[in-house]
Amino acid sequence: MAVMCASAVLLFANRNDKKEPICPTPCDSVLSSVAGEIDAMCAAGIMPTSSIDGRCYFYPTVPVTREYFAYVLARYLGIDDGFTSSLSIGVNDENDISPRFLGGVRSVVHAGLLPIYEDCGIYVFCPTEELTRSQVAEVMAGMVGQSVSSEKSDSFCDIGDDENASAIDTMIGLNIMTGFADGTFRPENIVTRQELAHIFYRLCEMNQ
Repeated sequence: MAVMCASAVLLFANRNDKKEPICPTPCDSVLSSVAGEIDAMCAAGIMPTSSIDGRCYFYPTVPVTREYFAYVLARYLGIDDGFTSSLSIGVNDENDISPRFLGGVRSVVHAGLLPIYEDCGIYVFCPTEELTRSQVAEVMAGMVGQSVSSEKSDSFCDIGDDENASAIDTMIGLNIMTGFADGTFRPENIVTRQELAHIFYRLCEMNQ
């Protein structure tokens, strides 16, 4: 069972909108069809990179995990990781969360943007669980807080029975997420880092 925390007012009062670029141009972004979007999100300090032997890597095709997604959400929203350093999310697997991503996880959980799971009184975050397109749409639609016509999504044959169909409709209607040329949305596909960069790039464009 998913459980949401809600301390958004306090957290968003402690925004830090000055995000330092992590790596303006990762060396492997050129391998992606959305290289421009990746470079833009890295330069903005929203998408993280890894440094090896003095070179920055983005790993475009690596699946997006819950802890990685939480970190990106926190950086996009400008939530100050330092403010959440003393907050606990009360899960049994908090020690399994990467130290790099822990502040972001705490931020978005307390903001009510990403749920923790409960089973027989045991609470977990599942930091390495990979996210589907449907799950990402659910969180993003909740963050955007808009409901739009599902006119565009009618052309996709595989979202009608999805539990997050309404959220997918919103993402498609806002042109933040798109489908595939074969007429499918593929809601159960695992999201990759390059797909997430593309989503956040479109979200940034929408908010300009």
